[in-house]
Amino acid sequence: RKESSAASDVYKRQALTWLINELNKYDIILYSGQTILTGTCIKPITVAEGDYIVMDFYELGKVDCYFS
Repeated sequence: RKESSAASDVYKRQALTWLINELNKYDIILYSGQTILTGTCIKPITVAEGDYIVMDFYELGKVDCYFS
């Protein structure tokens, strides 16, 4: 449905605007060509200190993270 798609685009733009404003507070710049995910393709998981996770986004690559 077109309404759902349009609403989704609005939420994505709001998320991107929020991210830019937050990063601006820390003098972090987004550059042309960077990939920004404004949604999630996975269910959120609980992590704790000492956890190590790897997220595989196939052709986009992998992200690994250790929580200290």
